[in-house]
Amino acid sequence: MSVLDSTAGAAGLTWTATHIERTATLDQESIEAAFHFKNAGSDDVTILEIHSSCGCTTATLDKKTYAPGEEGDIQVKFTFGERSGPQQKEITVLSSDTPAKPTELILKVIIPEPFRVDPRLLIWKIDPADARPEPKSATIISANGQSLKVTKVTTDNADFEINLVSENEGQRWTLQLTPKSLAKTGKAVIRIQAESAEGRSHLLSIYGLVK
Repeated sequence: MSVLDSTAGAAGLTWTATHIERTATLDQESIEAAFHFKNAGSDDVTILEIHSSCGCTTATLDKKTYAPGEEGDIQVKFTFGERSGPQQKEITVLSSDTPAKPTELILKVIIPEPFRVDPRLLIWKIDPADARPEPKSATIISANGQSLKVTKVTTDNADFEINLVSENEGQRWTLQLTPKSLAKTGKAVIRIQAESAEGRSHLLSIYGLVK
């Protein structure tokens, strides 16, 4: 855990840190962090509400009211799902000592990318005279040598044809993408879903564009 900053006040809740950074491992499905606080005032403080920025992040605490000098933690759990790369989740805390000014807690997590892709964007130029567009390819390589099993390949645009070829089982693939026509502009998102040996699901997106 990296503590990036601390917040102190003359009264009410003070926080050891309002920003926490973590780096996950490729096999992790979630990560947890504790935001520690203390009632530094002379009156009881009640935590009225806690809101997280998305349903993937939960925030809990043992009780709501803390006496002067009492300490506690808001336990935050971020479940990754198919997310990868840098992620930031916000938790808003409303307490009775500052009811008009909620405290924002930030959890930043770096989730390792399961794939390396080159290139991620495949582009064609409009050419109405070209009745048979040539396919373009992207190379997909498993990161860190971890074996991955491709379970699904989908596109959001049926005007693009997909062909995924395994070059090295569980390690390397070639994706060929071909637009059915170059007569007009078009774009497609190709999503490749894979599963690691530990059973965690990973998602990769590759983009096609006719312009």
